Amino acid sequence: MVLKNDKFLLFCVQPNNYYIINLSIRVIEKEEKVNTKKKEEKEYKMTTGIINYFDVNENGAVASMKPTRVQIHNTRRLNNQSLSTTGWFLFKYLPKVKDWYNDGKVVKEYYNDLEHVLEDLTGCDKAIVAGHFARDVSSDEIVEASRGYIDKLGTGGFSGGSITVAHNDFTPGYKSLLINYLTGGDLAVQNGIQAFKDPKELHPHGLSKPELEDSRIMVVNIWRGTDRYPLQGKILALCDKSTIGTSDLFPSNFGENNVGSSMKDSEFSNEIKAVNEYYMAKENPQHRWYYFPDMKMNENIILRTYDSSEENLAPCHCAFEDDSTIKFAKPRRSCEARVILVFKKKQEHRNAKL
Repeated sequence: MVLKNDKFLLFCVQPNNYYIINLSIRVIEKEEKVNTKKKEEKEYKMTTGIINYFDVNENGAVASMKPTRVQIHNTRRLNNQSLSTTGWFLFKYLPKVKDWYNDGKVVKEYYNDLEHVLEDLTGCDKAIVAGHFARDVSSDEIVEASRGYIDKLGTGGFSGGSITVAHNDFTPGYKSLLINYLTGGDLAVQNGIQAFKDPKELHPHGLSKPELEDSRIMVVNIWRGTDRYPLQGKILALCDKSTIGTSDLFPSNFGENNVGSSMKDSEFSNEIKAVNEYYMAKENPQHRWYYFPDMKMNENIILRTYDSSEENLAPCHCAFEDDSTIKFAKPRRSCEARVILVFKKKQEHRNAKL
């Protein structure tokens, strides 16, 4: 018996091709089974990490942060991902942007293209990119966090590090605030609500106020890496919205003595801060957390953060340190775009992933 080209060949005094070939096939089959098993183990792999919840006192005010180590499941093995079931899904799209930390270039090279992609992907009538946020977790080490998220990275717009507390960006009633912002109401000032961009640049593309009021309005985040692939280390965790109860969430805002009160005082009036509500999450063992390991250059997460047709149910999310990769991963850099999706009343939406 000799080893040749990674195959065992058996030579007999009276050669029998059947035995020679059969032995080679068995060795190959064994190798394939081992490789398949390793691949399946990797695909099914879970990780663990800290999710920062909040405790509240009997008056409903924030009492303390509650770091909790949880299992975080591999979303790539999860069937039936959609905005209506889990609250998110992964899609393939490679933007043309080369410099994600130049806001002007991102607006010029990304916004219009992304709007067209999402109109095709979701079947909405109008997609309006309301702004984007550049992130680099290296900036988490900066002690002075510029009292909030305003341009920590010097992009000329919104930039910063990671948000490590479980939250959802909006609360019920956001639709009326958004329409006010888009149609010249008293909130129609730059950053008047959580939409980032100057409302003069966010005209509702010919849709009147009554049409907007009569439409289903959804807000999504498009989350993707900017470089340093695959994405590892401090990455995005997503909580399946079907495992979140309304009693698990409590509202907060950017006003004084609230969780978001670190926003720059000069940028917002107290009145505007107060209407910018978002949800924080309390710990619940029923929560099921997921992540997308090793995201690649052409992979994007679409995450529902508000839906006027189902206001109380949206997935929570936050950054977490993946225990399996944090020790060797490069600092994650990413970009998230906030996009308003408008679905006219009685439209038959063609995309099942809604």
